[in-house]
Amino acid sequence: MYIKNRTVVLFIGLWSIYGLLGCNSDANNSSSGAQAGSGNSGISIKGTGGIGNTGSTGSGNNAATSGKAPSAGSAAATTQTNGVRSTGGSSTNTSSGSAGSGTGQTKLPPTIRAAGFESLAPPMGEPIPRSEAGKWNYLEVPDTKARDGSTAGFYYKFSDTSKNLMIFLMGGGACYENFSCTCNPPNKNYSLTADMVLTGIGAVFGSDEIPQDPATADMFNGAIFKNDPANPVGDWNMVFIPYVTGDVFAGSRENATVAGFDGPQQFVGRTNMIKFMSRVIPTFMDAEKMLLTGTSAGGIGSMMNAAMVIDGFIDHSTVGTRGFIVNDSGGIFDDKYMEPCLQKLWRDTFNLNEILPKDCKECFNADGGGLVAGLGPYLMKRYPDLTLGGIVDSTDDQAMSMFLCYGLNNCSPDNWLPLTLLDYPETRYRDGLTDFVNNRVDKKRFGSYLWEGLIHQNFIVTASGDRFYEDNGTGMTLAEWLTKTLQGETVHVGLVKD
Repeated sequence: MYIKNRTVVLFIGLWSIYGLLGCNSDANNSSSGAQAGSGNSGISIKGTGGIGNTGSTGSGNNAATSGKAPSAGSAAATTQTNGVRSTGGSSTNTSSGSAGSGTGQTKLPPTIRAAGFESLAPPMGEPIPRSEAGKWNYLEVPDTKARDGSTAGFYYKFSDTSKNLMIFLMGGGACYENFSCTCNPPNKNYSLTADMVLTGIGAVFGSDEIPQDPATADMFNGAIFKNDPANPVGDWNMVFIPYVTGDVFAGSRENATVAGFDGPQQFVGRTNMIKFMSRVIPTFMDAEKMLLTGTSAGGIGSMMNAAMVIDGFIDHSTVGTRGFIVNDSGGIFDDKYMEPCLQKLWRDTFNLNEILPKDCKECFNADGGGLVAGLGPYLMKRYPDLTLGGIVDSTDDQAMSMFLCYGLNNCSPDNWLPLTLLDYPETRYRDGLTDFVNNRVDKKRFGSYLWEGLIHQNFIVTASGDRFYEDNGTGMTLAEWLTKTLQGETVHVGLVKD
C-alpha cells in the first residue's frame, strides 16, 4: 500500500505536468534570476495518509524530570519513560532544572579529545561585537562566498539569560546535477523548505524567493527557535548560518562545474565555515554547552564540520565546553544504503576529500564509499566516553530518499530525481537509519528520535506544521528528547529501541 500511495502522489503531482518540468539551468545561476516555488532538499513526497502524530504536545513540560542520569564518574544508568529507553553517559549529571537557562543544573563534564588526535580547530579571529539581547543581526564575512559568487555571512542573536550556544546550519538540497542545482538556493535570498510534493512542486523551476532570515521567515517562527519553556535552547545564544553553497557545508572547490548546469559554482561551504567559526568561537568561549545542529543539508553539515567546531571549543573554551551534535533529517548512510558512486560524485564535485580528517583512514575508499562508515566511528573515537548527540528524522523521509535515489542504476545520467524515487526500495531509508544508529555510531552515546512518517525536517516550521513540540506518535515530544540529550543522556525514541 505504501508504494501505491507513493506512486499515486508522484504521478498526480508530477507526471500530470511532466511537460512543464524541464528544469531551466539558467534560472538558478544568479541572485538576480527570477525564481519561483518552494522546497527543501528538493521535492519531498508524502503519502496519502496523514503525518500520524497521535500523542500529546509539549506545552511546556520539561523532560528533565522524567529520569535521572548518573552523576559524574558513575556507571551508566537506564531509565524507562513511556516505553522509551534512556541511557545516561558514563560521566553525566542532570537535574530537574531547565536545560535552556541552566538554572539548578550541575555543570556537565566538558567534551575531551582523545589522545593521539591532532586539533582541527580553526584559527581565532575577532569576537563578534556585543549587540542587543534577543535581536537577530547579520554579519557579512569578508572573503567568503555563496554559490553564485556573492559574499556570504551568518546571523547571530545574543542572550541575556544564558551563556550556552546553538549553531544552526540551514538546509536546502545539494547541487551535483541539473535538477538538484536548479532547486538549490544560490544565496541567502532564496530558500528551499517544502516537506511534500504539493508544497515543493515549484522547486523544479528554482528555489523560493524567501530570504533565509530567522527574524522574518515563518519557518523560524517556532520549533527550535522559539523561546518556550519546553525548548531547551529557547533562551540560548544563537548563530544561524544560511545555506548558500549547495555542498552540505563541506565543499572546498572554487569555480566548479556541474554537468548539465551552466556557470561556475562556488562550492566553498567548509572554507566559509572555518572563517565563520573564527569569529563565533572567540565570542562564546564561556559557553558551558554548545549545540551544533542543522536540518537536511545542514544536518549533514553538522556531521561534516563536527570535529572542526568541537575542537575549536576544546582548545579555546574558558569554562570547559560540552559539545553536542544533532543531525535533523540529514540521513547519509553506509555504502549499502548510499551507493559509492553517489558518494564519489559528492567527493569529486565538492572536493570533500580535502576537508575530511586525514587520520580517518576508513573515510577514503578507492571506490568513493566510506563517508559514513568511516566518519561515524571516527567521531565516536575522537570524542570518547560522553554522550555526543543524536539523529532526528522520519523513518521514510521522502526528500532525503529522493536525493539518495540518484545513486540507483550506478548513478546513471538517465536518473531523473523525482521519478527515480519510484524505484527506491520501500524500506531502504529506514534500514539505512537503523544501520547508522546500530553500527556507524556508538548507540550508547549517540541517540535517535526516528518517528514513523514521510515528512522532512523537524527543527523548523514546515507546511505540515511544527513537530518540535509534538510527540509524533512516539510518546515523547522532540523538545523533551532534545532536553534529555543536552543533559547528557543518550535516548532512543521510535524506530531504534536500544
